[in-house]
Amino acid sequence: MFRRISVCAAGIIGIALTVIQFIFGACSYVAAHFDSGMINGLRLNTDRITSAGVLYSLETFSVHAFFAGLLCSAISAVALSVFIKKGWETIPGLCFLIAGSLNSLILFGAGLPAGIFLVIAGIAVISGKSNRITPKPPIIQRKKMSD
Repeated sequence: MFRRISVCAAGIIGIALTVIQFIFGACSYVAAHFDSGMINGLRLNTDRITSAGVLYSLETFSVHAFFAGLLCSAISAVALSVFIKKGWETIPGLCFLIAGSLNSLILFGAGLPAGIFLVIAGIAVISGKSNRITPKPPIIQRKKMSD
């Protein structure tokens, strides 16, 4: 029971962090691409090469954050729903591990907290009791013959 609650808590926290990352990526892309005040402020305070580099870097990071958050939150939400509704352990655990490692690899510093929570959820799911494919053989009690 504790394992199930810890998986749900870590999964929900990981999904919430990836959704925040997704929203941050979308908002920062819109701000960098369409906000003329930010672009003009960068061009006035620095030279053109530096301001263009800052804008391209911000746009690249925001696109990475957007797609990493979208992909990892979708994979994690599906894994959590399969774990809760169907009670499967292996496939949701692998999905949590893949989502956490993918998020940590795409956005190393920014995606690390969400990736850690998703990896914790994946390890907690997989570390449970294994489901046996074949049931245990029945115990047969033999009667002792008396003289």
